Amino acid sequence: MLIRREQTKDERAIAAVHGEAFAAADGPGAAEARLVDLLRAGGTLVPALSLVAQVDGEVGAGIVGHVAVSRAELGGRPSLGLGPLGVLPRWQRRGVGSALMHAVLAAADALDATELVLLGDPQPY
Repeated sequence: MLIRREQTKDERAIAAVHGEAFAAADGPGAAEARLVDLLRAGGTLVPALSLVAQVDGEVGAGIVGHVAVSRAELGGRPSLGLGPLGVLPRWQRRGVGSALMHAVLAAADALDATELVLLGDPQPY
């Protein structure tokens, strides 16, 4: 498994990851996929902290997971928001999410980020 920055060519695979990862009984998890697209389009997505997990031999682009970090403000000071983090269901509970979380935290630390806030349910993390 390779953890790397997302590239423009990965956008469809990233949307598919979030769509499957957050799918509910009443339909696909399109909200998270749309959220990533909106963050990217709005310029708040931090490219250096938008990471994918790629596995050789996997269908399509080989993207099995993705984590997004966006610029935010908390209490009037600059902050970063982490989320969504999605992993294809067939790759869940195999260390992909943990690898993405460790990689994004290390990358944020290397960028001297002073605050990274998890957006969403903390239970899976």
